[in-house]
Amino acid sequence: MIESVGEGLDVPAGYRVWSGEGLTVYPGLIEPAMLISAGARPNSVGRHWNERIHPEIRMADQPLPNAAARKSLRDLGFTAAAVYPDSGILRGTGAVIALTEDEDHLRTYRDHAHLAGGFDYGGRWTSATYPGALMGSIALLRQTLLDAQWHRDRRAVYDRDPTGHEPPARSEALESLASVIERRQRIMFDTSDEQNALRAARVAEEFNLDMILLGSGMEFRRLDEIVSLGLPIIVPLQYPERPSVSTLEQAESTSLRELMTWEQAPTNPRRLIDAEVEIALTTHRLRRKNTFYAALRTAIAVGLDPDDALAALTTKPAALLELDRVMGTIEAGKLANLVVVKGELFDENAKIRATWINGRRHEVSADPKIELVGKGTMRTTREQTFAIEIDTNRSRITLTPEGKDDAIRAQQVTVQRDQVSFIIDGRPFELTGYVRFGGIIHEDHLAGHGVLPDGTTFGFRIELDEEVEKEEDAEASEEEDAAEGEVEDADEAPDDPLVGEWIITSEMSGFADPVVGTLTFERDADGRYHGTSVIMDFETPLSNIRFNAESGDLQYEIDTPMGMVRVDALVRDDAYEDTFVGDGFEGTSTGTRRGEDAEREAKVVEMPPEEYPVPLGAYGLMEPLEPQNVLVHSATIWTAGPDGIIENGWMHVQDGVIRGIGSGTPPRMNVEHTINAEGKHITPGLLDCHSHTGISGGVNEWTQVNTAETRISDVINPDDVNWYRQLAGGLTGASQLHGSANPIGGQHSVVKLKWGGSARDMHMHDAKLGIKFALGENVVRNQGRYPNTRMGVEAVYRDAFTAAQQYAARWERYRNLPAAERRRTMPPRRDLELDALVDILNGDMLVHCHSYRQDEILMLIRVAEDFGFTIGTFQHVLEGYKVADAIAAHGAGASSFSDWWGFKVEVQDAIPHNGAILHELGVLTTFNSDSSELARRMNTEASKAVRYGNVEPHEALKFVTINVAKQLAIDDRVGSLEVGKDADFVIWSGDPLSTFTRCEQTWIEGVRYFDLEQDRKRREWAAKEHRRLVQKVITDQHGDAPEPKADEEEDAAPNDEDAAPNEADRPARSMLARWSIERQREAYLQMLREGRDPDAPRPGDCGCEELLWMQLMR
Repeated sequence: MIESVGEGLDVPAGYRVWSGEGLTVYPGLIEPAMLISAGARPNSVGRHWNERIHPEIRMADQPLPNAAARKSLRDLGFTAAAVYPDSGILRGTGAVIALTEDEDHLRTYRDHAHLAGGFDYGGRWTSATYPGALMGSIALLRQTLLDAQWHRDRRAVYDRDPTGHEPPARSEALESLASVIERRQRIMFDTSDEQNALRAARVAEEFNLDMILLGSGMEFRRLDEIVSLGLPIIVPLQYPERPSVSTLEQAESTSLRELMTWEQAPTNPRRLIDAEVEIALTTHRLRRKNTFYAALRTAIAVGLDPDDALAALTTKPAALLELDRVMGTIEAGKLANLVVVKGELFDENAKIRATWINGRRHEVSADPKIELVGKGTMRTTREQTFAIEIDTNRSRITLTPEGKDDAIRAQQVTVQRDQVSFIIDGRPFELTGYVRFGGIIHEDHLAGHGVLPDGTTFGFRIELDEEVEKEEDAEASEEEDAAEGEVEDADEAPDDPLVGEWIITSEMSGFADPVVGTLTFERDADGRYHGTSVIMDFETPLSNIRFNAESGDLQYEIDTPMGMVRVDALVRDDAYEDTFVGDGFEGTSTGTRRGEDAEREAKVVEMPPEEYPVPLGAYGLMEPLEPQNVLVHSATIWTAGPDGIIENGWMHVQDGVIRGIGSGTPPRMNVEHTINAEGKHITPGLLDCHSHTGISGGVNEWTQVNTAETRISDVINPDDVNWYRQLAGGLTGASQLHGSANPIGGQHSVVKLKWGGSARDMHMHDAKLGIKFALGENVVRNQGRYPNTRMGVEAVYRDAFTAAQQYAARWERYRNLPAAERRRTMPPRRDLELDALVDILNGDMLVHCHSYRQDEILMLIRVAEDFGFTIGTFQHVLEGYKVADAIAAHGAGASSFSDWWGFKVEVQDAIPHNGAILHELGVLTTFNSDSSELARRMNTEASKAVRYGNVEPHEALKFVTINVAKQLAIDDRVGSLEVGKDADFVIWSGDPLSTFTRCEQTWIEGVRYFDLEQDRKRREWAAKEHRRLVQKVITDQHGDAPEPKADEEEDAAPNDEDAAPNEADRPARSMLARWSIERQREAYLQMLREGRDPDAPRPGDCGCEELLWMQLMR
């Protein structure tokens, strides 16, 4: 403990005094989020059925971070860390520990810290378990929290009156969540990007959780939304890698969003603090911990206040961990957790000398106070004498044999406090090889022993000449430095032929292209080497490193996902080469040591722009758009409503709705803007009944046959640039559907394309609920999952709805109990999956079913009628024309492809007249895209109903407007231009069904989201910004380009973008990634052999592209 702090204090007897002259003492830094493996999942009583739910894990009871992990943080000045499990959805309770060297003094400051959580999902393609998609992870989290509430409530009923009840089954998993759902324990939620941070916050809001976000470093991309959450954030300092733009092709393919993210990421901590968000900084997500201070200095260079940075490493994390009474500041009564620094902590030349943890000193770097500097004589027990010049501060020794003029400069001079070692070649001893020396400094001399190449030992002693002026020595040394161009900092570690970062290019059997990565070697105080390999985002420690500095021979091993790899290498000067052998493969590598260029990676050449668009990248908005009071006149208006087509029409829009519509001269009114639309056409905003655009983390939760609990609305991605592109085609709304990988998929989301808005802004919360079902080969394609036949699909439906009826009956009985009886009755379990099915039975949720064949369409109609509900729409429905009368009689709608057929066997009977026939026979018919690309021209899709079936043009337009709105039950708001409806409309250059017509403006709720002229300006700005950032990337890599001389302009160097690509700039790929790409290449070739374009959009895959690729790659 700290007993007192101040100046001129009396030191009690028996206390050791440590000199702090020239040093600065800071509070020990606190790591708020150290994520490690929790080991095997405990075999607890009533553990959760899903392997990703294990909140009962307590890190205080688990093996804590190993010595190397603790040292990596301690060497950065961290004295305490909050340790959490690194995987799972509800992962377990963390513990705050001391980062001591020896485990005997490893203390737990808090053994019941926050509960860790995260959106974990996915797995290996052939063995993925639920959840396999982000929407499934969110659904499982919500269901588990509901189960925890249910378990608590059941326990309460039993405790009040156990009469007539069996005690609730024990469940350590659910019981451990009681403190979280009652806000007695915070949950620290790990988020991979800014959208997942917002999703986590929505779960916290729904269940009233006390949440801390473990951020991604990308919060700045949606800063206003993140700030509005009011949640504390633990902020990492991992920035994106510098984009590779060495070739014209690379520069062209690097998006503006990627470039802007690279430039703006270091501003993230400062922007959050300026917005008064409570933040703490973490080393989490850094691939190499030793880059922490370089990353922090970059953040400071772009505006982060150093005092705020220090607080984010001390007082802020102490408060977040509820330990601010014992740590975070230097005060009497608090723990003696300190970091001692030579210089300013965040300065580039600062040296951390020691960390103090619980009053115990841990040396980080030796204080070079013991020195030997000057000229003198070295004598050996072999009766040899050398004139010597020695400077231990600079790790430099020069020897001249007596009677000779040839000076010998010692190599590998190592100084560790009072210990000195070096080698010289054996010529003065008339021997071949190297002679090694090691000794200890004793005030005015150095004494020790040497070893000859044959192993013979001898003694030596170095004594300095008396009264040698140090100033003269310093001047001579500086002259030598200048001559050799080797001026070094006195605190820099001596040169080592292996230590540093190496850029490695490997060629491996079975892989067409080389793999690029890095090797990093370090040497500890005991002379042992440690290293890591980084390929893509995979950092793997090296083991069994053996290095012979004299010969350059190097051996080590890497434990990779493909097994143990043994490496034999040779290091000479700054060159590296190796051969390696693994389990079933082998290869060779070459490389070079990374030089000063690497130091630029953490530096920012210039301040990033303070303002940037949302969404980040091309077409983003600098300011939010506002609705306008506008009059459009002199247009041909296709109302898609009772008024039909109005010639010379006008329309008044105010407060986001249509206030008036008519023909001829409009009445006098006060408006802000008037649009003369003479010669132009106006239609309602187009609608797409089947979209997969803007869905994060997977379109399919395909790991289970019934995933009715999942919701697309949980995973809307408002930053998908396809939204903007679809606005440019006149689309204003869409139904985002789950994929068709399972018979009962997830709930859909109806959105408006409010570009620049949030996911909540886009989602039509008042739209009727809907869910995706699927028939056909997609749902039986997964050979490891029931059902494997089409008749099994019907059984799935009947079983599911029977269970839903029983579930509804249980709840109805419970709700109908008198209040007193209900209080003493165990409540039924809330089941999100069955809730959705009950909504279908009650007519509160529409079924939108992926379908092709007539027999399966009829089957689902029979199932629906047996259970008393009506299908909302049959999607694709390419054999619908065969059973159009049955569809019409049932009352279902049909949302068809316009003219897609022949892309797989089950659609071989499809015809382009399908839509017209369905429409003629009384089925509410629409056309859909099932494609982000096709959704950009739904107007010309509608025109195909005219071409194939002679549908009247105004009726054909309804296929992508009002009919869609009716199918989605949103026709009270959108789909037609009528007074009182939302002002969602499009201004076209001509006939909207013509391929020669362009969309000029797209409006949603009176806001102009797309304008052809504004789009041109946005494109010009984006191109200019892209060029600026490409130049900034090149400058960051190579430094400022020299200014051309006036008389030598014709000899100017070629543009860097034309230069040959640097090997170090190529994106490195892991071995697993290379295997995947090889398999994908073969799958592409197979598709080409079959006459299919691998890159062509394929409506009908319906979000199942990943399953198709799995099938091809197997």
